[in-house]
Amino acid sequence: MFSNDAYDWLLAESSCRAHDARLVEIESQEQYNYLVNSTLLIGADVDYWIGGRDDVTEGIWKWAFSNRNFSYIAWGPGEPNSYHHEHENCLVMADKYHWLWDDRRCSESHYFICERKYPESVIESIPLVPSIVG
Repeated sequence: MFSNDAYDWLLAESSCRAHDARLVEIESQEQYNYLVNSTLLIGADVDYWIGGRDDVTEGIWKWAFSNRNFSYIAWGPGEPNSYHHEHENCLVMADKYHWLWDDRRCSESHYFICERKYPESVIESIPLVPSIVG
């Protein structure tokens, strides 16, 4: 589900949870490709929050909802970099990198992508279908 509104990372996560979802956790190249293709179809040149953070231990990136280490990564050039030591602890798919990943300050406002939570037994059989979160 792609948002219509831009929020900081915590409000974005709260908005996802209010829709019985979470910020998307990208686990594979196929899922990443699907999301990039979806952003191209939407046609908005914006950044999207996704569910990664490193605020518990700097430099150790985890998915916030599942608390799992990344099994797949798609960092933009030179990322993550905590630019000018700005405590960039949250993760966006960045337009400037053609939706490769960039660490950002969690207080910034960005659009976001949610995914619905499904039991583990059905996750593999249900494709992530984007829709709009209002």
